[in-house]
Amino acid sequence: MSYTRTRELFLEAIESLGYPEAKFGLHSLRAGGATAAANSGVNDRLFKRHGRWKSECAKDGHIKENLDSLLSVSKSLGL
Repeated sequence: MSYTRTRELFLEAIESLGYPEAKFGLHSLRAGGATAAANSGVNDRLFKRHGRWKSECAKDGHIKENLDSLLSVSKSLGL
């Protein structure tokens, strides 16, 4: 399947769910997959290799931290 057709199908699915297709692209799948893997505790070395990232910065740029992880900082400080 071509990139163009995959993109078309993805955007049709996004639109059918009621989301604005202008805010999404195939890169959303890469970032979402990276976030899911990171939050599931996948080993960093394997995670980086699977995503074909050469640097930690590139890998980390695709990950959106979950709320529990963000709040763990405050919780550990007793706030």
